[in-house]
Amino acid sequence: MIPNRLERSHLYVPASNWAMIQKAAVSAADAVVLDLENAVSLGNKVKQCIHPAQLAAVNAEFSPSEQESARARAMFSALEQARQAGRGAVSPDGRMIDAANLRLARSTIKQQALIDRRTTG
Repeated sequence: MIPNRLERSHLYVPASNWAMIQKAAVSAADAVVLDLENAVSLGNKVKQCIHPAQLAAVNAEFSPSEQESARARAMFSALEQARQAGRGAVSPDGRMIDAANLRLARSTIKQQALIDRRTTG
């Protein structure tokens, strides 16, 4: 296998899953759950839903964990404090946090906020 390339068999997984789903008479809402593991294993960060009943499973799979969200908020706060003190980076836990980490932290915080807003109201 060539590094960073999909094996040819990966291209056929969704079709084979769909055939299995049809034979098993699984609802469209449940079908997405069967494909989530495959989506994650291929490195997907999002999944399209065709029915509102699919949202809970997809959000659960792709949402940042509480630990990831807390770490993102802590990184954001630490770097903002460093910026106010005139520094461009900080290492509160022995790991350097800089602008690249800030972009990732903002993305995680935004993703969680969007999911929270969609699921709570």
